[in-house]
Amino acid sequence: MDYQYLAFKDFPFDQLHKYVKDWDNVSSIDDVEISLPGGFTGTTFVGRNKSLELGENNPIIIKLYDTEKRPGLDKEKHFAQILIEKYYEISQLKIFEMRNPHYMQEIVKKLVEFEYNPKLNEFLFNYNNGKKQTLLMGFRDKYYPQFKARLEGLMTQRHEEAHLLKLNFIKENFYDIDMQLYLDNLLKQQEEAQEDILVSHYDVQQGNILSFDKDTAKIMVIDYEDPAFAPNYNDLGSFLGCFMKDNNHPGEFGIKFYPENMITEREIRFCAEKYLSYYHETNYKGDQDLKTYIEEKLESYYENVVCSMIFMNVFYGIWAIIRLRDEIKGTFLAMGESRVMQNQYLMKQEFIRKVVDKRLAQYQE
Repeated sequence: MDYQYLAFKDFPFDQLHKYVKDWDNVSSIDDVEISLPGGFTGTTFVGRNKSLELGENNPIIIKLYDTEKRPGLDKEKHFAQILIEKYYEISQLKIFEMRNPHYMQEIVKKLVEFEYNPKLNEFLFNYNNGKKQTLLMGFRDKYYPQFKARLEGLMTQRHEEAHLLKLNFIKENFYDIDMQLYLDNLLKQQEEAQEDILVSHYDVQQGNILSFDKDTAKIMVIDYEDPAFAPNYNDLGSFLGCFMKDNNHPGEFGIKFYPENMITEREIRFCAEKYLSYYHETNYKGDQDLKTYIEEKLESYYENVVCSMIFMNVFYGIWAIIRLRDEIKGTFLAMGESRVMQNQYLMKQEFIRKVVDKRLAQYQE
């Protein structure tokens, strides 16, 4: 039984016609072809109505998530959907393409526009009852304790040797080390400037970045459904820290690791300067000219982006383990392993190590 079928086993297909035009014929999974848009995204799928021609309403993107809103039920499966006009004429941006300077600049612009959108920030602030609950706070209070409990449970079970090796590898790097204390020291500055805590996509990565087949200079970012608050450098760190893993393995099922595609210091600085420049052009309210503003802000912003690259690999590594089923099938275990591998490789680079060592030494007692 494949992953898509399990994910949509209890999905309310018969309700789709209320939200998607011309989908009245759909009543079960047999009427829809389900696929993963980026090879592996976990909760975002493409649904094609088998009886409907390709067009504005076919296929659709379906986002699955769990909620606990209704009393009396532990979990109820809901869905959200995004319609993308002529989705069939759009391709996902591959990890080597994402380093193209034009694409990098376009992605930076979309990050600034999303993060500084006043309506989105107001909505998320009100939704959180007047609090800026950050991704790091969620890591401390929710995700890391869940990860530890899930990993402890998995380690008491019997697994294939290959799976056990991966679990131990993740345990040694994300469990045996107190990641909560480590990240508290690494990311101390996150809590110092509330005006820089903004709505964050935090998943602008492979599978969520699309280019148009008829105009490859134009890109689209998708999967906006799970925003959180985070510092204005977090999204950029998440994007730049994920270039070494290909979620859509070209030769087999799973994830392929490409250390040769690691981001460089020059590219991080390039994107950091572009981010600050575009922010200054579109949202800055102060009286500094661009040159002075960049000279004052760039170095600290660059360092924060580097630290966020490390954080987001930890975040998605522990998230993958939380989502693992007992039988350890699918790609979540490989995702957790690849996030550890990315951080290990990043920390071997002198320019990364320099920033991390400086930050840890600055805040350790």
